[in-house]
Amino acid sequence: MKNIREKGMQVLKRNKIKVSILILVILLSAAVTVYFYNRYHTKPLMILHVKEYKPNEYPDNPASLSRQHGKYSHEKLQLKKENGSHFTFTFLPGNKESATITFKNIDVSLMTPSIPACVKDNPDLTRISLTDRQWNRQQVSFESNSPHIEITGGDRFEKNNIYRAELAKNCLNAGLWEVLLFNRENGKKTLIYQGWFTFPLGHYKEIFEKNTGLAYRNHWYYLEHWFDPEGTVVDVNQLREVIHSHPLKVQSDFEESAVFDGEQVNKKKNIIAEHTIHQFKDYYQENVKFSTFLPPGIYRKDKPWDNEYQLISNPTSATFSEIKTPDGMSRQEVVIHYQGKDGPYDFYLSGFDKAKLPRIEPQNYADGNLHLMGIGTAPLKQSYYDLKNTPPESRAEFSVFLNQQNKWINHHDMAIDGTILFLDKRQPNLLHMYLVSYERHAVVAHYLIKLPDA
Repeated sequence: MKNIREKGMQVLKRNKIKVSILILVILLSAAVTVYFYNRYHTKPLMILHVKEYKPNEYPDNPASLSRQHGKYSHEKLQLKKENGSHFTFTFLPGNKESATITFKNIDVSLMTPSIPACVKDNPDLTRISLTDRQWNRQQVSFESNSPHIEITGGDRFEKNNIYRAELAKNCLNAGLWEVLLFNRENGKKTLIYQGWFTFPLGHYKEIFEKNTGLAYRNHWYYLEHWFDPEGTVVDVNQLREVIHSHPLKVQSDFEESAVFDGEQVNKKKNIIAEHTIHQFKDYYQENVKFSTFLPPGIYRKDKPWDNEYQLISNPTSATFSEIKTPDGMSRQEVVIHYQGKDGPYDFYLSGFDKAKLPRIEPQNYADGNLHLMGIGTAPLKQSYYDLKNTPPESRAEFSVFLNQQNKWINHHDMAIDGTILFLDKRQPNLLHMYLVSYERHAVVAHYLIKLPDA
């Protein structure tokens, strides 16, 4: 009887354990279901919170602020799905002075990752393309008289003085967006208002799948979190066909005076260094860091970003090529060759049109063409009209760092965001390339390449 009783107790104990495990599995499954429902659930009409920062809450803001900055508030966004990927963004007034700001019938697919047709059958190229498409900023502008913009109510200051309204997809986690409103003071563009909000991930998922034809479940993690594809093989021959090439010399004087123009003027304050930056070589010391761009989309000097500029400290030569893009267009490509401690590697800037490069003086380098890292990336800043006419996936440009095995080198860790490219005003065949740092705080290298005669 004792043995029977003990066996019965053991069976009862095992059953209790099984029931407990089953309950735990059910609870965990329910929790996961609720989490994903809340994270991806959408409705045709949604009210979203807009985060605003006072100047003392955002001391590292590099923007040129209007005297009216902080007076106007739009802490709620009414997001209405119109049809397909088109949405209307209505920023509601947060006080009696503020207007209602509406962006009408915006095609959000143009600001959601997409991929060029030439990479669709290559998982590695797809991964690189989607990574930099999400992790590059895309800031889209609308003139105040655009049919897509409506400003009503308030004290009429915004109605009468906003000359440009902009929506930005941040170079961060999927769904992080901004709204920016600008006026002019003393002839300069100044920021009246800036707010941060999350575009609903359920809508993002739906648009992503329509844009790419890919299942979001296979890509969500690195789009919603910072996860780089270090070491992914990049088959550049699938991205263009080389017609003919010219090996060339590259000049780079690291004792050349460092320069600051365009957005680098304001962002200079967010360079963190124990010494003053006088020459390009001053960026190559270990203590140079940059203010980090963090969610929801602000700069933080107390969270510094390192660099790996030793990788670009020894450019040895260059190759200039005439190429044909996958859509049959004749374009050009420059490859800078480096020698590092782990062997040679290359920086590709491919698919630009030499005939459309600006011809300017070096001191006006900020007026050159900015090419961001990645494959088929959108321009940093672009009008909505231009964006509709030239969707990102139709662009033939690509820009990557590759090692001798053609594996992708993490340009984020290097602290390189892209290149400014232009031709010399006085010497038509002299190409200028400025490497742009992380978050475009500075230009950290200047290459001169004498191109072959046409």
